[in-house]
Amino acid sequence: MAGAVAFAAFGASVTAQTVTGGWSTRAQQTAGVMLLAAGLVLLVGAMQAVAFPVFVVGGTVTGAGAGVLFKASVGTVVAIAAGRSQAEALAGLFVASYLGMSVPVILLGVLMQVIPIPIAVLVFGAVMLALLAGASVLPRTRWAQQHE
Repeated sequence: MAGAVAFAAFGASVTAQTVTGGWSTRAQQTAGVMLLAAGLVLLVGAMQAVAFPVFVVGGTVTGAGAGVLFKASVGTVVAIAAGRSQAEALAGLFVASYLGMSVPVILLGVLMQVIPIPIAVLVFGAVMLALLAGASVLPRTRWAQQHE
């Protein structure tokens, strides 16, 4: 079943990127943040309640949100990077994306070794939601400061 859950998450990511392809970057960012936040809440809730079907739905919703945010990020980088530096900028985005996907999960694994799993998952979810909120507000704050 583990393969099926991963397939659902990645499948939702691809599907969400396709569905939102014609949307503005702002709409993609908003939808991605909302989906990612909702998915994280579902995942944490499923782990607390030991509810596998909710876990699958949470993984699917989280995958969709991550996919949409990644698409918006690629579009933003392409739009703001100068022609000759686009490849370099996209490489930086991919490095940051891989770190963003791997480091939190590794840290969760370490945390689960030292505190009970339900508490570790709850802490992980709270930290990820806080980081998501911060990452959502920061660019808008900087944009507003630059355009005052």
